[in-house]
Amino acid sequence: MCSPGSYSSSSGSTSCTSCPAGKFQSLPAQSSCTSCLPGTYQPASGQSSCLTCSPGSYSGSGKASCTLCSTGYYAPSSGSSSCLPCSEGQHQSLTGQASCDDCLEGQYSSSAGSASCQSCAKGYFQPDPGQTSCIPCSEGSFQGSTGMAACESCPAGEYQDQTASTSCMECPVGRFSLSGSSSCINCEPGSFADSVASAFCTQCEVGHYQPDEGQSSCLMCQPGSFQNQSGSTSCYSCGPGWYQNLAGQSECIMCAAGTVQPFSSQVSCDPCSSGMHQNLEGQTECFECTAGEFSSLGAASCTPCNLGEFQPSTRSDSCLVCPPGTYSDKTGSESCTSCPAGSYQSNAGSSACLLCPAGMISPTDGSTECEECENTWLLTSSEGSTTCNLPGPGKSTVNIIG
Repeated sequence: MCSPGSYSSSSGSTSCTSCPAGKFQSLPAQSSCTSCLPGTYQPASGQSSCLTCSPGSYSGSGKASCTLCSTGYYAPSSGSSSCLPCSEGQHQSLTGQASCDDCLEGQYSSSAGSASCQSCAKGYFQPDPGQTSCIPCSEGSFQGSTGMAACESCPAGEYQDQTASTSCMECPVGRFSLSGSSSCINCEPGSFADSVASAFCTQCEVGHYQPDEGQSSCLMCQPGSFQNQSGSTSCYSCGPGWYQNLAGQSECIMCAAGTVQPFSSQVSCDPCSSGMHQNLEGQTECFECTAGEFSSLGAASCTPCNLGEFQPSTRSDSCLVCPPGTYSDKTGSESCTSCPAGSYQSNAGSSACLLCPAGMISPTDGSTECEECENTWLLTSSEGSTTCNLPGPGKSTVNIIG
């Protein structure tokens, strides 16, 4: 009788044959052997049982050995008749494995049975393991390398308005951006950006302005105007009594004494006309010089007429000289005084009259010279006399007959 692990195919045979590798016989006196079931194997002959394939391997029916799972496949338990493909998002780069590995961050696997994972392309990222695809970088971000777990924000001064981008673009002049921007922002009125890739706009400095948005420079305030604050959108006009002759200024200049400006937005002040004056700064009108005074062009004050001079009119540019026979003994005179009888003045511009000397007279006011007592040696006069007299007791007055 044949023992387990062997068989006899002929009745009445006196010899037994050992079961070949890949087969077994667990019972005695059998006429055949049984193939090892799938997932089992038997490498030796004459065996009464089969061995189980270990995890990571498999076998079909009647196999003398197990086959290792190929790359991209696995067998998680013993006795497997086939290997399973690694799921999407996983991979297995080794043979004979009982499990698959998740793709790492920055990688993916889009098909089952993958031996390796693929790196995320530039412009894409994957923050989680075991993923089947990568995520495109959103607007305002980029990724210039492969296999990355995150995208980078566009730096301040740059932007990106597309997804899946590998770089960012610079903001043009007149615009700026914050970190992670999908677009650039126009500089507001009163500010500017004069270079590309600006992270901020600069306020216009004093004396300058900018009325429009998105500009690369500011404008200078024109002569006749000013701006004393930064970040301005317009300039102020210089008011009456003030001026500014230069561009780009932060203040106006007050009209000096002797000058005026009645209008706004002016580049200069006007000098007071001759015969006019203004003694204060920042004024809009000049005033007339009164009688007895005069002034030249641009005068801050009027000048009184000198001794021996006069001016009867207002708004005069000079004084008149007192004519012979008159005088002015004080400054600022509006008229001259005639020399009184008994005195004279032969010169113009005099501040006093002279008494006629003894023996001479001036019988009327305003004389320019004195007259001698004539007709007889008996007639005489004292200093400052208006008539000639007879000398001695009982003298009588005799008028001069020319």
